[in-house]
Amino acid sequence: MILAGETEAFADLIFPYREKILTLAYRLTNNEQDALDIAQETFLRAFRYLRYYNFSYSFRHWLLQIAINEAKNILRRRHRENKAKINLMEIMRQEKENQLAANFPLKPQPELISDLESYLKFLTLRERQVLILRDLEGLSIKETASLLRCSSLSVRVNLSRARNKIRQLWERKKNRGG
Repeated sequence: MILAGETEAFADLIFPYREKILTLAYRLTNNEQDALDIAQETFLRAFRYLRYYNFSYSFRHWLLQIAINEAKNILRRRHRENKAKINLMEIMRQEKENQLAANFPLKPQPELISDLESYLKFLTLRERQVLILRDLEGLSIKETASLLRCSSLSVRVNLSRARNKIRQLWERKKNRGG
């Protein structure tokens, strides 16, 4: 049905992934309009190229790959225009772990989110991608490597670098009393 061009059947297929793709796109771009554009283009491309989809692989994985590629394109354009700005919440992940260990629910703090957004400019695109996919999307090292088309070692190195950069920035702010 879907391969025959039935858009309603395709809409039913992608419906469970709408929010996930939009969230990923927003986290990669920190821009609502860019996120909407990425999500729309992701689903348009998925519909357009569904006949080439390898059904032995996860559909979710395929959609995430399309979304990441679209985000890369937008970020490249934005970088050329000197407007690169990205969103990520690595420190919130650490807070979440601490609070979960203490059986407290996580309550995101606006100040913490604001700090993270300002720290993101210090991360490379690859570091941001790895951090988002691993720490926020919960993908494994292997899944992240596959999506980003790099080695597992590269994922681990970039994840470590990103976490260290954010941790250092966080510590500097705490030491200044901010």
